[in-house]
Amino acid sequence: MGSVSVFNEHSRHQGIKKRPLVALVRSVFQTENVPYRYINVILVEAGHLLEMNRQFLHHDFDTDVITFPLQENGPVEGEIYISLDQAKTQATEFNVTFENELNRLVVHGCLHLCGYNDETEKEIQMMRKKEEFFLLASGS
Repeated sequence: MGSVSVFNEHSRHQGIKKRPLVALVRSVFQTENVPYRYINVILVEAGHLLEMNRQFLHHDFDTDVITFPLQENGPVEGEIYISLDQAKTQATEFNVTFENELNRLVVHGCLHLCGYNDETEKEIQMMRKKEEFFLLASGS
């Protein structure tokens, strides 16, 4: 088993419990049977993620999560960036708790690092099923 770290770089959303997020990451990788060396979850402000989206993905819009696999072969080494502002907005929009939406975004990022995509309707449906599975398993 590799290491999992959570970094909260958001200026206003302090006090987020990191231990449940670490456990959630470990659960996804263990259940998916994907070895990892390290996974960093970085919680940021919307503006930071927008700049990353522009710079690395050439998309000029806000997003909720961006993942970066840091190597191609061997155990996964990766980073998951999550906009806490977007998570809060989406929690209201989807009528779920902030914690539930944050957990969903963590799972979503993990699934990307495990090799899942969400470019086609079929892939999106598979990701949603897996997100629901892990959220139910975690009690979110």
